[in-house]
Amino acid sequence: MKTPRVLHVAHAAHPLSRGGVETYLLRLFPAMAQAGWESALLLPLAAESDAGRVSLRHGGLPVFRVAMPRKVGGVRGAIRSFKSRSALADAMAAIGEWRPDLIHVHQMMFHDYRLPLHARSLGLPVVTTVHDFWFACHRITLTDAWGEPCPGSPGGRRCSRCLAAHRRLALVRRLLWAPVIRMRQQRYRRAVLSSDAVIVASPFAAGVLREALELVALPAEVFAYPVPACERRRQLRRDGDQPARLGFIGSLRRHKGLDVLAMAAHLLGPRGYTLEVFGDLEVDPGYVSRLRETSGGWMRFRGPFEPEEIMRVLDELDVLVVPSLWRETGPLVALEALAKGLAVVGSRLGGLVELAARFPGQVQLFEPGKPDELAAAVLRAARFAGSDQAPGIVSPIEHAARLAGLYRNLARVPEPVPGVDPESVLGQTSG
Repeated sequence: MKTPRVLHVAHAAHPLSRGGVETYLLRLFPAMAQAGWESALLLPLAAESDAGRVSLRHGGLPVFRVAMPRKVGGVRGAIRSFKSRSALADAMAAIGEWRPDLIHVHQMMFHDYRLPLHARSLGLPVVTTVHDFWFACHRITLTDAWGEPCPGSPGGRRCSRCLAAHRRLALVRRLLWAPVIRMRQQRYRRAVLSSDAVIVASPFAAGVLREALELVALPAEVFAYPVPACERRRQLRRDGDQPARLGFIGSLRRHKGLDVLAMAAHLLGPRGYTLEVFGDLEVDPGYVSRLRETSGGWMRFRGPFEPEEIMRVLDELDVLVVPSLWRETGPLVALEALAKGLAVVGSRLGGLVELAARFPGQVQLFEPGKPDELAAAVLRAARFAGSDQAPGIVSPIEHAARLAGLYRNLARVPEPVPGVDPESVLGQTSG
C-alpha cells in the first residue's frame, strides 16, 4: 500500500532560519513519519544548494525550491511576496514531481497566493495553519508603525497609512502602496477561504484572523504546539529577596519587547537577578549593542542554540520572560518552559493571556511596554512553588497522530502503516 504524502509549504526552515515555525516543523516531520505519512517541504530559497542544507538538517527530507526574487524591497517586492507566476510554476512542478495526497500550508511569504486554489483544482485537499499574522499583515505581527496592536484592515487603508509611516513614504509613493495592499488582503482572503481546514495554536489566534480578514464564519481547529518529552522540574518556593535566574529565548527584534526587558534588567540586576538572553546576535548587532547599554550590563547574551538543546537551556533558568509587544499566537517557547516546570512572565497580550488562565500562578502577566510592571511580575514569579500539573501539553507524537487523522479524513486515504520512530531522530529523551 502506498504511503500517503503531504507537501508542507513554509517560508523558512532550519538551519537557514531559527524561529518558532521552523522549530515546529523540525519536530513535526519525524513525528508524521511515525504516524505513517511521508513529508516534503516547499520553500522560497535563494540558491538550489540551500535546499540540500535544509534536507540534510531534516534527515534527508525532500525539499523543493521556489526561487526567491533578487530584490525584495519596494512595491514590486511587496507584490512578489504574494503574487508571482514563477513561484506558482515552481510550486506546481513540485506537486507534479512529489505527487502528494494533501497540501499543508504553514506560511506563504514569497509563495503565490493561488497555490491553494490550484491544488484544490487538482483534487488535493489543503490544510492551513496560522502560526502568525502574515495573511492579514505585511509586517507579520499585526502591530502598526507606532507599536500598537492593529485590528486588521481588509480594505488596506489602515495598512497603507502604517507602511507610509514605517517607511517614511511621500504622498505619491503612499498612493502607489494603497492598491497593492488592498490586492494583497483580498487575495489572501481567497487563499484562506479555499482551505479545507484551518488550524490555529490558540482560540485567540482564530478570533484575530476572523476579525482582521472579515472571516466571521471561518471554522478553525485548535492544535496546541507540541513539546518534546522532558522531566518536569519541581521548583522550590523562593523567598522574595532570593534572586532567580531569568531568561529570554527568541528573536532579538524590537517587537519581542527586549527594550522593556533591558530596562527591567537594570532594575533587577542590582538585586542579584541574572538575565540570560538566547538568540541570534547577528540579526541586528546595533540593536543588541543598545540593549547592552540600556540594561547597564545586566543582560548576558549567549547566542543561539539548536532546538534539541531547549530542555538543557531551560535547566539553567528559573523564570522565562516573554515581554512581547505583539500578540503571540502560542508562543511555543512559553509552552516548553511550562512543561519543564518553570515560571513564565509574559505581556498581557494574545496567547499568553490564555496560558495564564491555564497555568494560574505559574504564568505572571504585566502590561506590555512597562519595565517596572515587568520587574514586579518577575518578583511574583520567583515565588512560584512548583506544580505537578501541565494541562494541555501534548507531545510531537500526539500532535502528529491527531494531524494524521485530519489528513486521512480530508484526503480519504486508508489507515497508514506506522513508520520510523521520531524520538530516535530528534533525540527527545527525558530530562
